[in-house]
Amino acid sequence: MLFTLLISLFAIPEKIDAAHTEIYNQLPEVEDADATIKQRPDFATFLTDFGSLVRGHGLEDTVGLRLIHKHFTLATTPENQEVMCEDFAQIDEADSLVTQPQKLTEVRAKASAASWLFSQTEEEAGMPFEYSSDPAISQARDRIDSATAFFKEARDMIVGSGYADLLSLAILHRQKILSTGQHHSFLEKSHLEGTLGKSVVQLVDNEQIDATDIRTAWGFGGVQTSFCVYAQFCQRVGQSGHVQVHAHV
Repeated sequence: MLFTLLISLFAIPEKIDAAHTEIYNQLPEVEDADATIKQRPDFATFLTDFGSLVRGHGLEDTVGLRLIHKHFTLATTPENQEVMCEDFAQIDEADSLVTQPQKLTEVRAKASAASWLFSQTEEEAGMPFEYSSDPAISQARDRIDSATAFFKEARDMIVGSGYADLLSLAILHRQKILSTGQHHSFLEKSHLEGTLGKSVVQLVDNEQIDATDIRTAWGFGGVQTSFCVYAQFCQRVGQSGHVQVHAHV
């Protein structure tokens, strides 16, 4: 039963109704989510406990947590229904991960769920939050085959601690773009181009991280984080969107 649950977590359902994208569209902006989680006095303790759970299953180089917030508004009509999907691309001659709204019909053929939202009231496996075509996502499913109980334990800890509206479980490891060491970070610029939005992640020097950036992901060690704890941050960029920085801090 747990293996069946694992397959369903990564697979894209045959039918995703409009409620899926409507839930995404109603998620808070990054500043609001950041302000809310900073009001939680137990957050540091929760991260310590969740990190122990991750490491206990040997998944510290694979999974972590993301701050729940939206980037763009998704289309909800049946013929144009969208989800957020990440793909590899070369932009300005740099390796990049590009996340943007894409039609569900296109995503189904190439991607798997990479993060999940849990319900405070329903004992469900989790609703896919965002998708990725990076090979590391499908490899993660094979990697955690022997630790399928982890997803239920993670869900129970997130929901039981009252963080279901603030944190999503996520596959943080990527194969297509990797950090080269402690002096570099991943910078994600989210912006609008006309009516279209996309976020572009590229490797940059740590000097580009600002002290006011908003942390939006937490990891707990492993290959990609051998020098220090994995983190991700967001910066606001005028009216065009926000910038996320994946940093080693």
